[in-house]
Amino acid sequence: MGSPVSVYVPKKLLDGIDARRGRLSRSLYIVTILESTIMAYPIMRALRTHGYGDVTVAHPKTLAWIVRSKKNDRVVSLKIAKLHMAGMLPESHLLDKDEQIVRDLLIQGVKLGVEVGRLKSSLIGYLKREDVYNSLPRSEDNFSVRRRRAIRSLRFDDKRDLILGTMMDRLEFLERQCSASRIG
Repeated sequence: MGSPVSVYVPKKLLDGIDARRGRLSRSLYIVTILESTIMAYPIMRALRTHGYGDVTVAHPKTLAWIVRSKKNDRVVSLKIAKLHMAGMLPESHLLDKDEQIVRDLLIQGVKLGVEVGRLKSSLIGYLKREDVYNSLPRSEDNFSVRRRRAIRSLRFDDKRDLILGTMMDRLEFLERQCSASRIG
């Protein structure tokens, strides 16, 4: 990631005439630009906390053509500043806090769903390997309430009971986590 670039633009270029004083404002307007990376969120929050209101996050893949030439931070910074001033800087959209939470819940839900699917396949494989799968009640759903009760009632009278019980406990735990991570 390149260094954040602070572009100092005369405020008069942005605001024109200061209506209160009836003359051009000589104050500066600070625009901070940084390249989007995994650290873009904490950097943007820190900059805003310290009073940098206008933070632009540049889209790294679209900016790749800029850095193809000499990889010189000063030259690249100047090009980025000129693109920003011209309104041509490709920006990344950073999610706000609520959007981040929704995205993270969706990601966790998908990951949990994949893990539940793998565990169910593993459990079916274990039941088949132990030659008890075909003794379970017939059902279109391999994990219907009726079949779950039948799986829970299986007894081997050795450590396999612990293995099967642990697999079922884990499956139920993951399914509860899946339900909890649903949005809405």
